Amino acid sequence: MKLKPVVASLVVLGLMAPALAHKPMKSVVAQQAVVDQNSVISTVCSDSWFNRITIGGMGSVVGIAGNRDLPGSFANTGNSSDLYINNVNLLANVNLSNWSKFTLNLAYLGAPDQWRMTSSSSADLTGNSGSHRIFADEAYVTFSDLAKHPLYVKIGKAYVPFGEYNDQYVPWQIESPAQMLAQTNGPTAIVGLATDFGLYASAFALKGSTQPINSTTNNIRNWGGKIGYQDNLANFNAPNARVNFNLSYIRNVWDSLAFTPDTALPQSTLSSSTTARDPVGALSAHVDMSYKAFSAYADWVGTLTNMHETYTNATSTASSKFWGANVNAAYAFETMSHDSSLGAGIQFSGNGEWFGESSVGKISPSAGTGGLFSMVIPKWRAVAEYKVNLYKNTDLGVVYAHSKSYDISSADRTSNTGLACLTVKF
Repeated sequence: MKLKPVVASLVVLGLMAPALAHKPMKSVVAQQAVVDQNSVISTVCSDSWFNRITIGGMGSVVGIAGNRDLPGSFANTGNSSDLYINNVNLLANVNLSNWSKFTLNLAYLGAPDQWRMTSSSSADLTGNSGSHRIFADEAYVTFSDLAKHPLYVKIGKAYVPFGEYNDQYVPWQIESPAQMLAQTNGPTAIVGLATDFGLYASAFALKGSTQPINSTTNNIRNWGGKIGYQDNLANFNAPNARVNFNLSYIRNVWDSLAFTPDTALPQSTLSSSTTARDPVGALSAHVDMSYKAFSAYADWVGTLTNMHETYTNATSTASSKFWGANVNAAYAFETMSHDSSLGAGIQFSGNGEWFGESSVGKISPSAGTGGLFSMVIPKWRAVAEYKVNLYKNTDLGVVYAHSKSYDISSADRTSNTGLACLTVKF
């Protein structure tokens, strides 16, 4: 009984440890290995590792009303309105080394699905819900050290350098046909050049979602590139001035998100039997400039061959060299000490009548009027927007769009849409 105080004293002095107070490190590692069985773990993670990570994000909420249902479409139905979360993105950058970085973009999309309308004269209620899922919209590694040389390499799932756009999640109700054709995302490898005197160029290979007709193999078939020039015009003594222009090419525009998106796949309804389509090459031209409070930009994207000639079920003989273009201008000013801008633009498309063909993109075999894409693609659209910065990293945009459809159906239709978008960045 007299030993107990001795043992206690030894414990206090640190000369002896009580049972289970400390375990050999080797034993803890072995136990953790049991816990981590069949799990994805990092073998390089440490306390200091998190100093290499930066995390941010953005999100937007959209309120919309229009004279069609769904708002912004050309369905031959009455007035409607909606309120939804357009997108939420969590962005993470991890510095792997002085010359390599990993980027992850986790996205949630909640916009109503424009591809789920069942006919031109009635709206499917399922069209009022989006994908409502979280997925990796981008996940890639960038190898570069631009302070030493202008070359860079990007490998992973990313948007390819075809066309130019600064809002990947613009509501489809006001998305220009040019961006619709150009925006392409998928597993890709990009090699590029970004010089300090303005010249830039890149080339990419893309594993797309479509395959040629009669093909039975799975291969990397899409590729393209871009060349351009940008300058802040400092040599011309032009304050707050900038110019940027580029030309880009893609081997197969069928792989754009408009035709093979991450959401409900319209390719399953584009053709009732197969998704096979031979490649259709496309060109894109972009120019933007700014001077003091004024800015403007223009885009043109067009296919180089008839799309119907590469499509499985098409029988059309009309031109289907589909193209889209837009011209936009904006002026920046202050509203009650808040940064604001007022902008206007017009969007065009051409040779889109083919999308109403009975064997391609049909909403319903018995609908008799129009096709799936003809309910979304405008012949032309006029857009006006007022944007104001409410608080730090919080913007409110109010947009009015007047759109005209192709004269495919028995009654050519117009769409009037009002849209408010609250965007937050963090």
